[in-house]
Amino acid sequence: MENNTCLCNSRRKLYRIQNSFTFQMKMWAAGFTVLCVMVVWLSTAYRWDHPESKVTYGIMFDAGSTGSRIHVFSFSSDNSGKKMKLIQDIFNEIKPGLSAYASDPKQAADSLLPLLNLAKSEVPEVFQSSCAVALKATAGLRLLGEQPAKNILLEVEKLFKTFPFKMLKNNTEIMSGTKEGIYSWLTVNYLLDLLDTPEKTAVALDLGGGSTQITFVPSKPETLQQVGDDFKESVTLFGQRYNLYTHSYLGLGLMATRFEVSDKTETAPLQLKSVCIQENTQTSWSYSGKTYQVSSAGNSNFDNCYAATSKYVKENMKPVLELTNHDIRAFSYFYDRAVDMNLIGPEGGKVAVNSFQQAAVQACNQKNSEKPFLCLDLCYIYSVLKDGYTLEANKIIELTKKINRVEVSWALGAVFDLISKAKKVV
Repeated sequence: MENNTCLCNSRRKLYRIQNSFTFQMKMWAAGFTVLCVMVVWLSTAYRWDHPESKVTYGIMFDAGSTGSRIHVFSFSSDNSGKKMKLIQDIFNEIKPGLSAYASDPKQAADSLLPLLNLAKSEVPEVFQSSCAVALKATAGLRLLGEQPAKNILLEVEKLFKTFPFKMLKNNTEIMSGTKEGIYSWLTVNYLLDLLDTPEKTAVALDLGGGSTQITFVPSKPETLQQVGDDFKESVTLFGQRYNLYTHSYLGLGLMATRFEVSDKTETAPLQLKSVCIQENTQTSWSYSGKTYQVSSAGNSNFDNCYAATSKYVKENMKPVLELTNHDIRAFSYFYDRAVDMNLIGPEGGKVAVNSFQQAAVQACNQKNSEKPFLCLDLCYIYSVLKDGYTLEANKIIELTKKINRVEVSWALGAVFDLISKAKKVV
């Protein structure tokens, strides 16, 4: 009897195990079916929302007066290519700029090698042959002179050809100041998602080393009627037409202004003296391939420095009379010097125009051996905003380095143009 009882118990346990296993298998099958249905549904939904969505890469070099920068952009877009969503902007930079190698064009080109190698490592190999690359030089090379600049660009083009990226005609060039301003404006307003409403777009103020740009959509017709052709441009972007006030002031960048408002000697030893430099300051400064010994011209204070920068601005800039009611975004050196004086944090922020005046007074009254040009730089920025763009002292402007975690520069706007041209070249 005991044996029979044990046998029955064993059979019942086996039966329960078999039932449990069968139940688990059914549950697994049901779960797998649901998973398959979900995958099909999600992929269908994605294709419905993203018809023929594909990834596009573009590489843009920003060859500025103080450094060379690379942007490796990736976008998702539909087959029409009219709407491109930015996936990523991989950014890096090196110093000095190409213009520092005026006497050695090959060395200038070779300085870009670390950035090109970065791009090669970031763009998947399968996309490299369709990924267009371009270098656009700004004020630094413009000021260098035609032949030295041409020699450098020729060496850069030779270097580009040793990499697997797509080459287009004129892919290394000196970009006009007008295009620089337009591309910067496009970048800002693309990132702010304002391009569909031109009347709401922001003013873009860019201050580089060799030039400064302003671009915006005027709210008053007379703003464009009262200026020459070199202050206006009509462009069509993403199917939308914009009538822009845009101008680039060559020679009014921060580094160029340091040079222009100072007394200098062009015979050895090269010297630069300024009322914006604190007395008893002795330092050196390199500009356009030359190194100058920098010192005070005496009587160094805010009033004398501001008088020098204000005079330079008034002689070279055209007043803009309608910016009071516009949203203004300023970047590059506008942002950098505000960070230096703790007017804003690294994330950017809003400041009144007269904040730069107050910061300039502070900088001009304190010797700063690490940043001897800080007084001059801040006086100049205040002059540009107040005397050049005629902004009220209490006008609020937003200073930024990034919008939605993307670096603000003309490069994003320029890469849209590059990708558009690349699609036309097989």
